[in-house]
Amino acid sequence: MIGVALRRSIMLAGAIALACAAWFGPRLAAHVTVVSQYTFYKDVLPILENRCGSCHVESGVAASLLLLTYEGARQRSWPIRQSLISGRMPPWYAEGVPVPFKDAPTLTAKEFNILMVWAAGGTPEGKPVAAHPAASSRSQAPDTAPAGIRTITLTGIGEFPFGTDRTFSVNAGRAMRLVALRPVSGPVDATVHLTIVSPSGNRTPLAILTLRKDWGRRYVFTSPIHVERNARIEARVTPSAGVIWGSLTGDAPIGPTEGGALKLIVEGMD
Repeated sequence: MIGVALRRSIMLAGAIALACAAWFGPRLAAHVTVVSQYTFYKDVLPILENRCGSCHVESGVAASLLLLTYEGARQRSWPIRQSLISGRMPPWYAEGVPVPFKDAPTLTAKEFNILMVWAAGGTPEGKPVAAHPAASSRSQAPDTAPAGIRTITLTGIGEFPFGTDRTFSVNAGRAMRLVALRPVSGPVDATVHLTIVSPSGNRTPLAILTLRKDWGRRYVFTSPIHVERNARIEARVTPSAGVIWGSLTGDAPIGPTEGGALKLIVEGMD
């Protein structure tokens, strides 16, 4: 994962590169000079397959922006640069506060550099290499809980108007080691702040989730988190403007300020 200082330095360098491209781009459109030492097939495609392959394919949620072919990526070199500099891509909608989640698709500093240099440096194609593994949801954990896992369901029913936070909680009952979180339904793009509240009232931040339509996805912690007996797991929901409701059961979407249900599965072991 890129450090904050390094990330800022890379973003500043990228911003300067984009400014230069914006100024000189029209003048150089007729003649693109290849300055990148990285090529699509050898250096770029493996990164795109690993970090972007679950969405930017014909069957993915970003099928309108195909990136796993040379022409597809070359034609979108400008959006690629913009997305990298802004930090929008690859998207990751969960942050484990005391303990990080597994399989975050965050780019390393080396991967970021390869993509930026290639996209801004003439997008050379290179020679095709041996076939890479088919694109898959390699960055995603299985959608179902493994055997031996105890689950607790945290639900919240009511209106979720923009600008109004709603808080819900569930008692964990007996002590457990929390291993994963699995959103099942809720207001899309709403932010959920999860906190463990001990019987004595001590509050420990647990995670921050942005609810997406990939309902059922498991966010697995890198190591179990101890939850003591009769502690509460609390969820504070902050809807975004214009949220859309949906669920794993295929319920019809309803308005952003109308009723609905938050459903979040907490998985743990005794």
